[in-house]
Amino acid sequence: MMIYFRKITLFLITVSIAIVLTSCGPDRRSTAEILDDAAKAGNENKWQDALYEAKKAARREPQNPSALMMLAIAYENTGRKDLAVQAARTAAGLATDDYSAQYLLGRLYYESPKNIQDCIEPLLRARKIKPDDPNTLILLGQSARKLNLQNPEQYYEVLTKTERFKNRPEPWNEMGVIYVSRNDLGRAANCFVNAYRTAPDNHIVVRNLAIFMDRCNRKSKAVLFYKKYLDLIAGNPEMEHQRRQVRRRIREISS
Repeated sequence: MMIYFRKITLFLITVSIAIVLTSCGPDRRSTAEILDDAAKAGNENKWQDALYEAKKAARREPQNPSALMMLAIAYENTGRKDLAVQAARTAAGLATDDYSAQYLLGRLYYESPKNIQDCIEPLLRARKIKPDDPNTLILLGQSARKLNLQNPEQYYEVLTKTERFKNRPEPWNEMGVIYVSRNDLGRAANCFVNAYRTAPDNHIVVRNLAIFMDRCNRKSKAVLFYKKYLDLIAGNPEMEHQRRQVRRRIREISS
């Protein structure tokens, strides 16, 4: 797997959601100010402080989606995954048309082995709100593959047209792997070649193309790409195991 997605930033939780400015008790800060302080603590990796502030905001306004999203993120980063999902689920139910709320719930479901089957619905809602958002497309593609759903490649195909990924190899590589798993070698070849065209010096792309050529019994081409792969990872001591494997395979198909 080559594609990595960033967790939703703390700043997204306030997008498109009106926060009621209130104050009560000895704490004279508004709810917005409390959430701002929670976000600042999180950005400084002080997640216990962020959780304390988020709890305060959520107790004050239990129907405030922003407070609940901040609470979910704070729970997540303090190791309370189940409580994070619970808070995110409530936020998503309150803010059905908010991208941040739907994406957050989908991501948390995706990252929870016992909940991953539930991630598709909120991610599809997030995509409806932002059809070409790369983070949502990536998660939909990855979760569809894990859950063996039909046509996970559709999300990567859209990804190739986004500004962020139109000149990058990752979605092409992912589609290539999907087509190989179906033994659709023609489409797989097209995807791996496109990945190589966008990143001819990416060692993962080159290795995948070498393995694909090897599988298709195009041994001379496979050797060329295996050798290029070795050149690209030369000097990296952490990849000695991969070097040994590739050198052995070159000897096997060259003899």
